[in-house]
Amino acid sequence: MAEPVPTPPDQPNDASLERMHRNLGRALFATRWIMAPVYAGLLGALVLVVIKFAQKLIGAFGTVLREDATDTMLNALSLVDMALIGNLVVMVVLAGWENSITRLNNTGQNGWITALGFSALKQKIIGSVIVIVAVSLLETFMYLKEVPPAHVYWQVTILVALSLTAVLLALADRLSAKDH
Repeated sequence: MAEPVPTPPDQPNDASLERMHRNLGRALFATRWIMAPVYAGLLGALVLVVIKFAQKLIGAFGTVLREDATDTMLNALSLVDMALIGNLVVMVVLAGWENSITRLNNTGQNGWITALGFSALKQKIIGSVIVIVAVSLLETFMYLKEVPPAHVYWQVTILVALSLTAVLLALADRLSAKDH
């Protein structure tokens, strides 16, 4: 008796490959929603910044007549700092939402973020971080005699490093734009 000839394993046909490809694409597309809780958490952080802003503002009104001009300037710098941090959180949330959720849904809302472009948004974010560090450095200079020199050194070093990073990013964007 002759042994039966083994048949080759079933080769996937084009329809099953296309279905597998489509299902994998859908699964990857759905994973963008994993970031939604991160954006919700950042909005929670924004609420915390707003609460601290209100607390600082109310406290400043209560002491403005008893404090000197330096304390008033420090209170104002703290409020500016919190406003900048709030703006930074808003930019990150809106940009992230636009890049991973809205653009993929093609809803057409918040088109201004898309029009801004990744390069410009990156520059705005690094610029905001630099201004936040600069405000912190200004607050340090207000009490320069009380601050250890190493602390001032590191703040200035961080500010210079961030500024150089911003310049290098702008230069890289400009060179990249010339290539395209």
